[in-house]
Amino acid sequence: MQRFHSLLRLVLGCCFLTIPLFGLAMSSDGTLTKTEIKQAVITQSHCLLSAVVSGKQQVVAEILPGQSVWLNGVLKVQNSTQFGQGVAMLAPNCHVGAALGKSNAMPEEHTPMQGYLVTKDNVRLYADSRRDSAVVAELKPHLRYPFVAAQDGWYKVRFGGKTLFIAVPDVEKDRGIAVLTYHHLLKNAENHYFRQTSTTTSVTAFEQQMALLKQQGYRTISLYDIENYLDGSAHFSDKLISITFDDGLESVYRYAFPILKKYHFNATIFVISSRMKYTLPPWDPNQLQFITRTQYQEMEPMIDLQSHTHFLHRLLKDEPIILRRSLHNMLVDFRRSIQVLYEFNPKVRYLAYPYGSYTPLAKKAAELAGFQLAFSTQIGKVNFGDDRYQLKRIYLLKEDNRQQILQKLAQ
Repeated sequence: MQRFHSLLRLVLGCCFLTIPLFGLAMSSDGTLTKTEIKQAVITQSHCLLSAVVSGKQQVVAEILPGQSVWLNGVLKVQNSTQFGQGVAMLAPNCHVGAALGKSNAMPEEHTPMQGYLVTKDNVRLYADSRRDSAVVAELKPHLRYPFVAAQDGWYKVRFGGKTLFIAVPDVEKDRGIAVLTYHHLLKNAENHYFRQTSTTTSVTAFEQQMALLKQQGYRTISLYDIENYLDGSAHFSDKLISITFDDGLESVYRYAFPILKKYHFNATIFVISSRMKYTLPPWDPNQLQFITRTQYQEMEPMIDLQSHTHFLHRLLKDEPIILRRSLHNMLVDFRRSIQVLYEFNPKVRYLAYPYGSYTPLAKKAAELAGFQLAFSTQIGKVNFGDDRYQLKRIYLLKEDNRQQILQKLAQ
């Protein structure tokens, strides 16, 4: 052990490092275990950073030569450094030298993130809030990056264990993520009873909308990703949407699912759990029919099931019954829905309120039942800092033209 620490001091004391940084600790049973340490270094080359962004590994930044950053080192694992609320990995050909005289105690930063910035081009990270200060690194385009403060034309961000600065004109303020909501789909020729129902979308319109989203470079993310977005616990790109269907109608399986597969989009169905079927009756476009258990299994893993309550999707005197229910009644219903859906999805974490209606008691019941997010039908995007139990969504209607759709997504 003494020889090992002598060797480690020798390596860290030289001016050129290309190996991971690590330490060893003695566990309670006397065995050696890996421990992560932090080391201040100076970059001696252009260093590319990569991270998983919206589920895809990609290059996210470049640290310029001669810049000091703090690295996280783990035995036999590529070096990483702080990137936003997480980490990014240094490219294997990145050369760094020990920052002699610097403490290995990485400066603490307790300021919580205030939101996201969107990079449209390469964005410089400055050492100070002046254009003539050193450029430490550059962020790549099409990223969402968290900031911790905004003042006097500059955003303050955390990168590489340091506080750096981005000029306000160099980025856009994040406008949130659109969670699209649909219900029922029918072909025009068979739609005799639901033509005047705004929640019924034509199959043709739905395919045109999905094609437009694909053409514009949008990618779908799950509601689990939406939760991470609100937590600030993952890295995200700029053009993202989440697609949801309320009720769990059989038309989603019949018409929407093949189109989603065609464009490689995933989606979530908020299911009225008491209406899931074991067997499928003959198709009748004049009725609202619900998906079967077998159909859902066929749609996995592209389609995720979440809750639209169990018995609370009803009206009483033309008013959603959830508005009249007690905290106890709603809590029992929510828990029953989670229990029923557990067979298909052990991670039921999200709720869509029936008819988009809710009360303070409904929000409280959702939280007590274990839901992490709850969605209304109020129009708008999901933004960092939103109330997690009254999240907004966006309708794309069958009458919407290209310009109207793009405007809704950009608002």
